[in-house]
Amino acid sequence: MSTLAVALTGNPNTGKSTIFNALTGARQKIGNWPGVTVDKKIGHTHYKGRAISIVDLPGTYSINARSPEEKIVIDYLTNTKLDLVLNVVDSSNIERNLFLTVQLLEKGIPLLIDLNMQDDAQRRGIKINTAKLEEALGMPTVETTGRSSKSTKTLLDVFTSTVMARYQPSDLVKEHIAKIHEIEGSSRTEAEKEEAIIEARYALIDQVMAQAVTVQSVGATRSEKMDRFLANGALALPIFFLILYAVFQITFTWIGQPIADELEVLINDQFLNFVKDSLVAAGVADWMVSLVTDGIIRRALAKDYTFLDKDVESIMFAAPLTIAPDKMAAAALSVMEKHQPRPVTVLPVIDDAGVPVGIVHLTDLLRQGVV
Repeated sequence: MSTLAVALTGNPNTGKSTIFNALTGARQKIGNWPGVTVDKKIGHTHYKGRAISIVDLPGTYSINARSPEEKIVIDYLTNTKLDLVLNVVDSSNIERNLFLTVQLLEKGIPLLIDLNMQDDAQRRGIKINTAKLEEALGMPTVETTGRSSKSTKTLLDVFTSTVMARYQPSDLVKEHIAKIHEIEGSSRTEAEKEEAIIEARYALIDQVMAQAVTVQSVGATRSEKMDRFLANGALALPIFFLILYAVFQITFTWIGQPIADELEVLINDQFLNFVKDSLVAAGVADWMVSLVTDGIIRRALAKDYTFLDKDVESIMFAAPLTIAPDKMAAAALSVMEKHQPRPVTVLPVIDDAGVPVGIVHLTDLLRQGVV
């Protein structure tokens, strides 16, 4: 038995890709359509002994071939031999979604219409009579709710049992298509033709909605209430600036700055005191303690804190600036200030034999009034 070829099409955010993932699982390949950077998703599955190949076409609101996505969809659907084209419709926004459905029917593409997001539609008080919608369009219709296993099984059952050749557009759709052909063949300007065609499509959608869809008032949803409040003409800008102020305060005052202050105390005071106490307890000379804590460690802290995981040899200065014990204090200050890219604050004092005999710190010079 040959592989069943299925294509999924629909508006963006209708749950089309969710359905594709539920049907194919990990058995899918993602690449790009030729010549463009638009994802090409192809998946495979087996059901009741039948191999099924599924292509998830890019989401699009129309097939006017003005964008890469639109061109990909119409080219693929008109030039590829398919057993089924599943038109995924967001039931909670059915009127808007039917615009693409009508365009596809105008191109003579038989559709299996999937009324997805039925739960959202019910919350909004939208009730769709599936049988009447099928009668109005002449195309088979199925109801699903996103990624549920029941919906997945329903679709697979429909895929393997539906023969699209048995379906023909309804008389209502045929009349519409004849009207579109009449407009296209008229002597109107292109702009006038486009406007007339759009009006004809919405007229058909209004007729289908009147036959198959009822809307009950259930009040605004929580999301709609929030949108109405946040997008209020008088409040939108003040709320925006209030959010910016809150983000600034959280970052620099309420949370960010206290954390930075605590880290500074932890690293610059507590950690350095711990190192100093450890070196003193080990009997290290005072000048070496000062060199390590005030020189090497503080400089490393100024760069980043990742040095804490390194050994001392990897961060120490193998050839630090030094000064002889017989040099003047002013010379020591000059050496400190002239160091690039920035001055140093500590100089080991080395005698003629190369033995460390002490250390001179900038604070020592300050106490002596050299600076």
